[in-house]
Amino acid sequence: MALVSVDIRVNAVPTESQLSDLCEAVGWKRFGEDYVALQGYALTTSAWTDGRLIAWTSVVSDNVRHAFLLDVMVHPEFQKKGIGRAVVQQAIEEMCRRGVTAFHVDCAPENATFYEKCGFRMCVGGWLDRTGK
Repeated sequence: MALVSVDIRVNAVPTESQLSDLCEAVGWKRFGEDYVALQGYALTTSAWTDGRLIAWTSVVSDNVRHAFLLDVMVHPEFQKKGIGRAVVQQAIEEMCRRGVTAFHVDCAPENATFYEKCGFRMCVGGWLDRTGK
């Protein structure tokens, strides 16, 4: 694939379809009625090329000290090109400007290396899903 021009954006609001298409491309369920969650994020960062959403992460934070990265995803066509790290780093830099100093992420074991490359020190975490699914 030829080099593409990638635009990293802060708090860009993709359409439900754009975000759902990215979710589906990485093997997640489409956003659907969960799309309203975008209103509750402290920050989002995304990567775009030719008007196409190719990477995304969202941040939940107290906007004082702690921030949690959620939904880090990169379209499979654009993985392993540094785009995911760029989106994560932009989110961290933006939150640091607000004074946030502690960043958290939970991930599947197979994704730990990615987060280590982003500067995270991996440790034990927990997950509870009350949706019953």
